[in-house]
Amino acid sequence: MPRKIDPGLPAELTHAISTFGSAARVQILRDLQVRGPASIPEIAARLDLNEHTVRSNLKVLEGTGVLSGDIPPERRTSTAVQYSFNLGRCAELLLILRTNVLLPRDI
Repeated sequence: MPRKIDPGLPAELTHAISTFGSAARVQILRDLQVRGPASIPEIAARLDLNEHTVRSNLKVLEGTGVLSGDIPPERRTSTAVQYSFNLGRCAELLLILRTNVLLPRDI
């Protein structure tokens, strides 16, 4: 039976890995950065992705803080939420990833 990998990484590094460790998530982030806020159906159509795929990836991205919806999660009842890119948080997670992956001698 395979063992679960538990590298004991800091929470912020785990957030960075979750954010940028998926091609679909990176596509969504780039799309929102370039084209601006959009709803789940709009993102799915723009990227030719299934709405379920977009929804599940948006949940992770919102959880790591790199995007946010214009309606708080607890008040959402439809797909009309407009998601926006958070450049500051994205840059912060990229820096965390860089400083934890590249050792000083590699920079």
